[in-house]
Amino acid sequence: MFESVILLCSVSLCVNVKWFILSSYFTKGCELLNRKSRMKLVWKETPRGRIERYLSITEKESVLHVFSHSRKPSQADLRITNVILEEMDRKELWIECDCVEREQDMKGPYNCEVKRAYLRHVKTSMRHDETCPLYRMKKERDADSKSNEGKTSPLNPIGGDDWLPDRKEKARAKQSKELPHPRKKRRKTLKPVPALGRKLLTLIQAAGLNQIELGTHYKPPGLATAVQFVKDVLNTHTMRNGTILADLISCSPWVAIEKIEEMLKKLEVNGGINSLDKELCVYVVGLAAEVSRESVTFSVRGKAFTHSPETRVTINGENYLNAGSRGPYWTILEYRRDGKGIVYCHDAYAHAAFTLDNPVPVDSNLEKSTLKTIINACEFASRQTNRPESLSLSKPLFTLRTFEDGVEEVIHPDFILNVAPVNQKTVTTLIIETMGYDLADYIERKSETHNLMRQEGTLLTDPPDWPEPSKTTFNSVLLKHIFRAAK
Repeated sequence: MFESVILLCSVSLCVNVKWFILSSYFTKGCELLNRKSRMKLVWKETPRGRIERYLSITEKESVLHVFSHSRKPSQADLRITNVILEEMDRKELWIECDCVEREQDMKGPYNCEVKRAYLRHVKTSMRHDETCPLYRMKKERDADSKSNEGKTSPLNPIGGDDWLPDRKEKARAKQSKELPHPRKKRRKTLKPVPALGRKLLTLIQAAGLNQIELGTHYKPPGLATAVQFVKDVLNTHTMRNGTILADLISCSPWVAIEKIEEMLKKLEVNGGINSLDKELCVYVVGLAAEVSRESVTFSVRGKAFTHSPETRVTINGENYLNAGSRGPYWTILEYRRDGKGIVYCHDAYAHAAFTLDNPVPVDSNLEKSTLKTIINACEFASRQTNRPESLSLSKPLFTLRTFEDGVEEVIHPDFILNVAPVNQKTVTTLIIETMGYDLADYIERKSETHNLMRQEGTLLTDPPDWPEPSKTTFNSVLLKHIFRAAK
């Protein structure tokens, strides 16, 4: 009898210890998810903040495109977002943004739907991070909105104070305070884009030039229209202190050095900028047909305008051997004053574009080939009787966040094609990857990232069956998936 009691107590103690250990792991897992969480739909009341479901990458990106002042929505974005707004209204849900890190039991910024038409930040909840696209949301101009609503929104991922670089002394001080974070890398990370390149990509994204609405009426925007889209961004967006971006960025590659000096003088007397301890500079943005490591040349009505920076031109994904081989290029040039007060071209960055008429940013000539196939396949599909209602293509310019086993991961798909069938609310997401190599380490790295991408949509590779020899063409595989999604 006594031995039986001891045995029962031992079993009970063992079960309790195991439960305690499991509970500890669960608590730590929840804490990790709270600190690095996904955008989600949560209950408005009873209890507020309870998770209804997580948004997929496609849903999140659609919400950001529709409601951010710094992005432009596609037809697929509008359809996906309308479904989310209807669900929020029907089930009395809010969107909890994932832009801020928070401790356990803390809730992120809440956003409610208004008349199934737009989002509004719940003022009693946390504020969005200043770099979040929803920090200043695009709103309908109703009785509550002001005429200048959204004018001071910071673009994503460049923040409102990041358009001008920190002075060297301040930048060194920031760097010295950073502490190392030793941890094992799970896979090779993407080669970082310099700060100057991030400014250019932010402008392109805000102008919607990394998106194409494909179909029977598709027509490339053309060089002049594409540049005008960028000018529209410059005239409607500001730094956080209210300085309009057009005061420091020009889209006229023929601009004279005297005009650049005039722009610099205007910045020099801007008290709001001087108080930020920034390096004063002026940028020139445009599409160049010819780029080398030494110079950038624009061709305007048969006349060449060449800019030669003091440093080497940084060309995305290119080295000395193939520099300038993937034109045309989106380019950004940075002008400053030297120690003697003379204005000069300090730095430059270039990023390849598909064509001058359709300047979607691309990372390689292989991506150009993939993009050409996508456009042709979508044009063919849109002429058929069983065509989809819309085909919205995007070229992600910045990394996207996904999760695996509760751990945040980043992915950077080459292209995302959203296929919307007729008379249905569903949208099928095709994630398209251009495969460039067959090296063992490349295959291993891509295999891991592709598994993450499959969580967010149907993954297609160009060529198909990669890394094995292809049994069919990418065009035929893509058309099969488009027509299947259109049913």
